[in-house]
Amino acid sequence: MTLANGDTINGVGNLGMRPTVEGEQAKRMLEVHLLDFDAEIYGMTMEVEFLDYIRSEQKFSSVDALSSQIQLDVIHSREFHASQH
Repeated sequence: MTLANGDTINGVGNLGMRPTVEGEQAKRMLEVHLLDFDAEIYGMTMEVEFLDYIRSEQKFSSVDALSSQIQLDVIHSREFHASQH
């Protein structure tokens, strides 16, 4: 992701319906988990670029199961970004 000030931040994104959390009320949305980032960015303009495809969206049996899969997705993302340098 690139912020309006030009900083680039690696992350893991999901563009989809969030079926595990939202269920039948789901609306399509974009969520991005920023890696190694801790700053206030609410209200900032940003651009998101998808560089790699990890997996299809799926409904998990619980939020804990979803969280475990997201941790695996983060590992995949870190490995991907490390290989790009």
